[in-house]
Amino acid sequence: MDFQQLFPIADPIWKCFIVIALVLFIPFISQRIRFPQIAGLILAGLAVGTHGLNIIDSDDVLNMCSKIGLLFIMFFAGLDIDIEEMKKTGHWGFIFGLITFIIPFGGCYYSCIHILNMTVPASLIVGCIMGSHTLISYTIVSRYGLTKEPGVTIAVTGALIAILLALVINSFVRSAYSTDGTGFNIWLFILKFALYLAFVIFAFPKLTRQFFRRFGSGHAHFLFIFMMLMLSSGLASIIGLEGILGAFLAGLVTSRYIPQSSPLMNRIDFIGNTLFVPIFLLHTGMLINLEEVISNPRILYLFGIIFAVGTIGKWLAALIIQKIRHLDRNNRRLIFGLSEAHAAGALAITMGAYTLNLVDNTLLSTTIIIVLFSCIASNIITERTAISQQKILSGKSEKTRKERLMVLLHNPATTAYLMDTTMALRTPKSRTETVGLHITINGEHANKYLQAGKSVLEHASGIAAAADIPFTIHNRLGNNIVDSIKHASEEYETTDLILGLADIRNVTRKYYEDFILSVTAKNRQQTIFVRINIPINMIRRIVVIIPEQFTLAPGFLRSIEFIGRLGSSISCRTQFYGNESTMNDIRSYGKSANRTEYFPISDTNDLGWIMDNVNKDHLLVLVGPREDAMNGIHPFAHLYEHIQSIQIECNMMLVFPEAESSTNDLETIQATTRTDRDLLKMLRM
Repeated sequence: MDFQQLFPIADPIWKCFIVIALVLFIPFISQRIRFPQIAGLILAGLAVGTHGLNIIDSDDVLNMCSKIGLLFIMFFAGLDIDIEEMKKTGHWGFIFGLITFIIPFGGCYYSCIHILNMTVPASLIVGCIMGSHTLISYTIVSRYGLTKEPGVTIAVTGALIAILLALVINSFVRSAYSTDGTGFNIWLFILKFALYLAFVIFAFPKLTRQFFRRFGSGHAHFLFIFMMLMLSSGLASIIGLEGILGAFLAGLVTSRYIPQSSPLMNRIDFIGNTLFVPIFLLHTGMLINLEEVISNPRILYLFGIIFAVGTIGKWLAALIIQKIRHLDRNNRRLIFGLSEAHAAGALAITMGAYTLNLVDNTLLSTTIIIVLFSCIASNIITERTAISQQKILSGKSEKTRKERLMVLLHNPATTAYLMDTTMALRTPKSRTETVGLHITINGEHANKYLQAGKSVLEHASGIAAAADIPFTIHNRLGNNIVDSIKHASEEYETTDLILGLADIRNVTRKYYEDFILSVTAKNRQQTIFVRINIPINMIRRIVVIIPEQFTLAPGFLRSIEFIGRLGSSISCRTQFYGNESTMNDIRSYGKSANRTEYFPISDTNDLGWIMDNVNKDHLLVLVGPREDAMNGIHPFAHLYEHIQSIQIECNMMLVFPEAESSTNDLETIQATTRTDRDLLKMLRM
């Protein structure tokens, strides 16, 4: 049998099998040998493509999947940009973004024109490629716990500025030179670009909010985001811009509505990073003609000049920002390592230019080789520096206990919102374990309620699985709900307890007396009661009321951190209200939400303003120490009456920080707890 007649494989089923097998196993192999996954997939495409072993060839389906993967690369680039986090770097990140783009861009453009004798559009394209960078090594600094290092935050901000400049210039080149400049009107181009930009920035968020409010299905949300990605890219192409710029902007403007720890984000990540992006990288590798690379010395010549000039430019940019920012050597190396990789933006720009014949096969092959070597260099530099920096910081770091959250689930109608809130409160991008608890009171219909509880827990487990979050379910039979919560919490050694909060207008004071006070009295971990009436990513503002002397309470810092997590996760504005001293304490702590505002008020008892300032899409957060921490005196007087008077469905969260783990104190609280006292003395009305 002549095996050469079998290849390339024509059967679409077997072709799909080969592609999926490579997408599945290449990342495992790359991880095992510590080789960049991007480079591994490109080399795999080279091996199985027409210019390699000729196992599979390119067709319309593969081209379409590759194009979608290209758009997803830029969509993720926009999605990963945290505008508010960038603000923390001040103007340094912006300065670095400019110099890390301008120096390599200018150097490569000059070299291409005067040394390599390339055309103006090709030289501009090369400048954009080497001026931008992709943070493929960010996972390394994250693994070593260095994401808060000044060099890392500066590099992240610089990545946004650099890629945005590269995409805008690339779109200009595409429009000006795709038809050899014939009929190109720069003012018309600027007008169309401005109109398109205004539509995406203002219309997309509004459309997303309206759709998410009307349709609660997770699958519908994913399809809507996918549709908006295609719409933004398509509109960009129609008006003469590069489609990848549209994909980037779509990710940038919709990131606010896609929490990192959510089923929606997991679906997007699966479809994009698990399927389409790897297919794009495979397809890119299939375009490399290895024989041409070997036989054509100009490719290696181009690679040597462009890679050297671009690398020197990135190193100089890192050196300049180190000097003017007064950073140490390791932070300079982190900046250089993170900015050295040319991957997503480079491939996107090159492929777009290649389809318009702005670059030839020689430059295409050169760019792909640059991507391979720059990714390898970036990983090596970043990992070595991260190891060195971690050793320096190891003596300064404090050990933190492992978090384990427990959420009490009962009502099927509120399960999704409670789970969304719990996921938003987790440590970002962590494997924090979460326990779902359902309690059935022992009685005549206990078996019936146990089955109902099983259904609720299975629903919650599906939500957690969709977000790829470790989730344990516990269906408990007990004689008393408060004691059952306490025993389950002790059994799983939970650090935080999250419970649903009924609408205060529909329950009596006795509910709050018997339930909330008892739960907070018998559980020492941080306890959070929450009621969310809308999808949590639709909340536009968090209003936090801080009582006097709260900063003296045990667990104060961690509660503020949790509120900051929530604000960061859903990317909304957070407003703190309290006296001047309390506001200063929270400012100095520095772990509140990114978009944070502080409003000193003279009297935290006066909550009359709440009716004018808290809307349906706001979240009211009331925090305060436990009763024993304030000797039974709480500043929130008449809260029950105030909340009852609000004529809106108020989203509300009550936060009780963790208490000091003292057995004597616990016994004292249990002994003094009475079911006939006023509504929750800690939040006394």
